[in-house]
Amino acid sequence: MCMNSKYDKYFQLKDNAQAYGVSKIELDKRVQVKFPSFLINILDKEFPNANRSELITRAVTDYLLQHLRIKTPDLVLLHIEEQRDLDVMWNYLEERQGNNE
Repeated sequence: MCMNSKYDKYFQLKDNAQAYGVSKIELDKRVQVKFPSFLINILDKEFPNANRSELITRAVTDYLLQHLRIKTPDLVLLHIEEQRDLDVMWNYLEERQGNNE
């Protein structure tokens, strides 16, 4: 994979994070990790029917996105701008729904 921009990794992670809600992400590499048993017990209790690999992949993706935002100040600005755009859209939709009622 060729990374042309300093933001490519971030946007690839972001695309993957958004894809979780829409489609399956291919889990194509096996790793062995150890966790404290109390974490696995909580994970299993909170998400009894979930695939652990998918949950852990989501958590790592979110962590890496957060890490890259902190590491690259420009990404914080992109994130803030994106959130502002989402807030504007949400307010518009709420206002539109209020006018239809």
